[in-house]
Amino acid sequence: MALSDTKLRSISGKPYNGPAEIADRDGLSVRISPKGLITFQRRYRWQGSPVRIRFGNYPDLSLSEARERNAAAKRNADKGIDPRFEKKIGTQLNLGPVTVRMAIDYWLTEYVDKNLKSAGKVRKLFVNHVYPFMGEVPLEKTETRHWIAMFKDMKGVDGEHASVQAGILLSKLKQALRFCRVHRFADCRALDDLRVADIGKKESVGERRLVDSELKLLWPYLHETNLIGARNRLVTILVLLYGCRTVELRSSLKSDWDLKNRVWTASDTKAGHTVRRPIPEPFMPYIQRLIDFFPNSQYLVPVEDAYNNGKDKPVSGQSLVNITNRISEHLGLATWGLHDCRRTLDTSLSELGIPPYIIEKMLGHKLAGVMAVYNKHDYLKDQEHAYITWYNHLQLLNKEQNVVSFKINRAS
Repeated sequence: MALSDTKLRSISGKPYNGPAEIADRDGLSVRISPKGLITFQRRYRWQGSPVRIRFGNYPDLSLSEARERNAAAKRNADKGIDPRFEKKIGTQLNLGPVTVRMAIDYWLTEYVDKNLKSAGKVRKLFVNHVYPFMGEVPLEKTETRHWIAMFKDMKGVDGEHASVQAGILLSKLKQALRFCRVHRFADCRALDDLRVADIGKKESVGERRLVDSELKLLWPYLHETNLIGARNRLVTILVLLYGCRTVELRSSLKSDWDLKNRVWTASDTKAGHTVRRPIPEPFMPYIQRLIDFFPNSQYLVPVEDAYNNGKDKPVSGQSLVNITNRISEHLGLATWGLHDCRRTLDTSLSELGIPPYIIEKMLGHKLAGVMAVYNKHDYLKDQEHAYITWYNHLQLLNKEQNVVSFKINRAS
């Protein structure tokens, strides 16, 4: 005889001395403990062996819900999918279709969080633009026109169409859906034929570099007391000197800077590998000054307000964005960003005769081809020579102004 809610309610949570298991129908049964704990389960054979899967306890799981889960488990078994596997990967035998949110969350959890340093930024992209628009829609029901409507609905902070963001999102969505398809979690090909040009535009490849006439204005300006503040000047100087990514500098710990052996070990890199750079003697005053700014912080560049309130965290990239805008306004320079310092260093050092493989090491790039596999040398001495060459070049541009670097104990 099939189970009923009346029967289960009469047993649940009460002393019980009846049969340990009571069958319902279609392979569903309940297991009952002497204390009246009722567990829904399904017994079946998998590859010739008897197995059991538990669905949950009554009354947290109702009889009707247990029957639905049991039916889903049977369907999976008929398709050659072990229901235990479905439960193990976290779907909990979801009876409904896989939604857009579920598919993306699966990719974010199983791949992005485990492999990408930018996981938070990637997740935010979906939370802001995909989930509100179609997160709860069954993935298999989505059509290309639905996705195009979502991309067209994307707006930037200025209220205009976020065309570059749309292009980036399309690329990430294709990765997510391919991952779900390969892992047999869900299948959707609605985006296969879409190109970035159909819904937005590609992120432009930067061309901006600071030429010598601009560096001649910038270098002495960064050594003067002005409106951008001493800390921001020091950050800009080090990014310009090292050609590093801002995240490498702003997220670095003071312990990453070995002033005794004069080596900076940057671990938070876009390439995902540790980068070792020398600390040339002329760079020491700038680094020491930043260290002394916030003596009790573990970070080289902490958030000042948080630091003053007893909290310690590194500054965000967004907080440094406006530094170069203010400098450009003061000096009358064309718009540039801190990331353009990398292109400036690369191009300038090439013009100064530094070998490309040394510059690649300085920028934190992996060497190309076979060298990436076998050549693990850091070229620290060669890097140091290149950095000093670059520093001297900046100084010579302003030789008549006799630019003096920051003194370690000088006031702001």
